[in-house]
Amino acid sequence: MTFPQYSERFSRQKTMPDIALEWDFAAYPEAGPQLNREYNSAFAGSTNYTWYSNRQVDKWLKEGTTAATADKACAAFTSARATLRGDHPGSPGSSLPRVSLTGV
Repeated sequence: MTFPQYSERFSRQKTMPDIALEWDFAAYPEAGPQLNREYNSAFAGSTNYTWYSNRQVDKWLKEGTTAATADKACAAFTSARATLRGDHPGSPGSSLPRVSLTGV
């Protein structure tokens, strides 16, 4: 398979490989821009590897990234985060909480 053929698989959720890419960036110093990169539906199939889509979350992410003050950005990102936590869209493996199994 050539790289262009492999890349084409990323253009549709149906054909995206289960294990696609190694995470390609360092963590942002603030959570909001990272939430935007990972969960904004505009980035589905790009940096939104879960193909998560929620119009209200997109609205809050836009408000947060364009807010005139840190307090307004924080309020918007906090709202988005609360919905994301409830929706459980998934996240890169390195971000998942560590779980210890016993008695297995």
